[in-house]
Amino acid sequence: MKCLYSRFLDLSLRTKLLVSFLLVMATLVTVTGATNYALSYNINRSLALRYTNAANAQMIMSLEQRTQDIEDTLFLQTQSPGLLRALGAAQGATEDFSNRQRLVAELESLLHASDYYDYVLLMDGGGRLYELTKRSKEDLPDLDLAALQQELYALRGSCSWTQDGDTIRVGRSIISAQNLQDLGTIVVGIPASAFEGFYSDVRDSSIDSTAFYNAQGEPIFAVEPGDPALQRLAYETYLQGGGTREPSFSTLDYGGESYLVTGMSSRRQDWKLVNVIDTRFIARDLRIILRTIFLLCGVLLLFAVLIAVLISRSMTENVDILMKNIDIIASGDWGGKVVPTSRDEIGRLALRFDFMRERIIALGEQVASEREDRKAQELRLLEARYAALRSQYNPHFLYNVLDSISSLALLRGEEEISSMIIMLTDMLRASVSRTAPAAPLRDEVEYVSKFTTLYEQIYQGNVGFTYDVPSGLMGMEAPSFVLQPLVENAVLHGIERKSGVGQVLIHAEERAGDLVLTVVDNGAGFELPPDEALVPRPAGGGHHAHIGLYNVQERIRLRYGEGYGLFIESKPGAGTKVEVRLPLRPYAD
Repeated sequence: MKCLYSRFLDLSLRTKLLVSFLLVMATLVTVTGATNYALSYNINRSLALRYTNAANAQMIMSLEQRTQDIEDTLFLQTQSPGLLRALGAAQGATEDFSNRQRLVAELESLLHASDYYDYVLLMDGGGRLYELTKRSKEDLPDLDLAALQQELYALRGSCSWTQDGDTIRVGRSIISAQNLQDLGTIVVGIPASAFEGFYSDVRDSSIDSTAFYNAQGEPIFAVEPGDPALQRLAYETYLQGGGTREPSFSTLDYGGESYLVTGMSSRRQDWKLVNVIDTRFIARDLRIILRTIFLLCGVLLLFAVLIAVLISRSMTENVDILMKNIDIIASGDWGGKVVPTSRDEIGRLALRFDFMRERIIALGEQVASEREDRKAQELRLLEARYAALRSQYNPHFLYNVLDSISSLALLRGEEEISSMIIMLTDMLRASVSRTAPAAPLRDEVEYVSKFTTLYEQIYQGNVGFTYDVPSGLMGMEAPSFVLQPLVENAVLHGIERKSGVGQVLIHAEERAGDLVLTVVDNGAGFELPPDEALVPRPAGGGHHAHIGLYNVQERIRLRYGEGYGLFIESKPGAGTKVEVRLPLRPYAD
């Protein structure tokens, strides 16, 4: 192999192009033929399965209708007043001759009332058998009537379907409608040919054999049954595939051949229809198509070789120009200008390469500039939004009013109320005076501690706050007002929605070189959408909590980058955990 490759490298460029072209064309012909064969086979198989499934559905529907008609007819016939009176009189151990004559007359009428029936067998409550047939009595089945009667009694009015050669037996118990007493059992024989009409018009010729099985897995009748072992194996394969009431198919290898097994179950009686399709039938016509494709491809290959010789002869004259242009770009020299020595197709292609180089450089610079401008603009816009919110009220007026209220409360002995007003005043003063986008973590903890103290006073023991912030992290940088929206969200949307005493933990730690702030509550929690961002952009009119979390997320990512921000874990009834990941660095004023 290495020797052949070395000899190939020593060939002229024109010969290399020609040999490569031939190899590509040969591979293309082979792959095209094989792919076409595989696709055609799959299409034919899909069409066969689709038609077979449709035929199965039609046959199952027709079978259910036919069997329902037979069962309904048999039920109505067994409920005739004359038959019920005669059976009621035949319950004793002693047989009455006149009553027997009445029963025989009723059976005679029942037998000839339907074109389906070949024979009728009746066993009364006393165990006496009555037989009538349209054929000779030698054709009557030899049955264990006592066991059959017990089986039919157990079905309590449902019909039993079994196969007896070319005849299908249908049996049921006869129950008095007045006292629900079992009066006897009846069995009718129906020729299998009576069922041919419902499948002969829809059954596809590609199906090798079709068989119908009752709910106990016993074959009822088959159409072109073929090998019984193959048909039974197909039935077991269908059951292993699920044996559902929806159309299904499986593959089966038997006797060195491959078969497709399709099936479907009836909804009312749980009968199963199983078809066996020989895959050789599907591929029969494809071999002719494949030979035709290869013949056409061979002719086209010869024609393509002639064209390739002409093209390779012209291409080798100017191919070096294109290679030089490509090498210039591949070397990373984006500044050098490419000047081709000719204006043929390859020369013009080199010019297009040079044009693309210049465009890529310009677009890269433009994208980088726009990204920086957009980032700075978004940061300015977000900070301006915070400044606008803080400037919507007159802080000095609020300070004076709150100080007056605090003094008045203190004069009246309401020290707790005065303390709460002082904390609220401090919070308002901090929210207005702190205009920097970042602050020491110490200031954030102090601010939010006043916030939580107010909440503890409001909720009177129904909520508690715990702080776990190491002193060594107090001087680290944190975005201004980053903790308050998270604590407020934990109370309003977690603690308030769950009964009992709520607990909120404010925790800080150093993790993998980052500063991680955590707010954990034992509130109601919620289900996180699997395919949605943890902090989605709030729609118009969205909840205040969404706006607050979204603003915190955007401020962090715009200031520190995409690797930082909010990360949420929550489950309904198990509380919520919100982590704020920030770069670990000391605050510099």
